[in-house]
Amino acid sequence: MTKKKTDPTPKRKRGRPPYKSLDKNKLKKDLESGLSQHEALKLQGIGYDRVNDLAKKDADLVQLIKEGPEEYRNRFSEAIKPMIVSAYRQKVMDGDVAAILYGMKAIVGFKEGIKHEVSGEIQHIHTLSPEDRAKRIAQLRQELEAQVVDVAIESENKDDTSGA
Repeated sequence: MTKKKTDPTPKRKRGRPPYKSLDKNKLKKDLESGLSQHEALKLQGIGYDRVNDLAKKDADLVQLIKEGPEEYRNRFSEAIKPMIVSAYRQKVMDGDVAAILYGMKAIVGFKEGIKHEVSGEIQHIHTLSPEDRAKRIAQLRQELEAQVVDVAIESENKDDTSGA
C-alpha cells in the first residue's frame, strides 16, 4: 500500500465569501450613540450595498435606520437648544450683522429682494425701416471712423553697414 501525501496547508475555498450577518441591536445602539449610518455599518464590516439589499427584504431594518439618528437628536436637542438660543441672542445683542441677517431669513422668514438698476438707452435697429436702418448704419460707421486714429509708421531704410 502507498501512503497518501498530507498537505500541511488547507485548500483555499473558492467562490464568493459568505455574507456577514447584520446585528440589528448593535446597529441600533451605534446609530443612537450618534454615529452616521456609514460609520455604524463599517464597525460591523458590512457594506452599504449589502444593507440596501437587506432593507428591501426587511421593513424593520428600514425603520431602525430611520429612527436611530432621530433618537440621538431628540435626546440631545432638549439639552443643547437653550444654550444655542442664548448664544444666538448674545450675538444679536453684540450687533453681529451675520447673526441678525440669519435670524431675519431663517427665523422670521424675511426674503431679501434683488434690485437691478439699468441705465442707458437701448436702440433696436430692427424696428426701423430698411432705408432708415441703412442710414443709421452709415451714421454709426462715420462716428466709428472719426474715433479711429490712423498712425502711419514709416520704415526708414538706413544702411548701417557702410562704415563712416
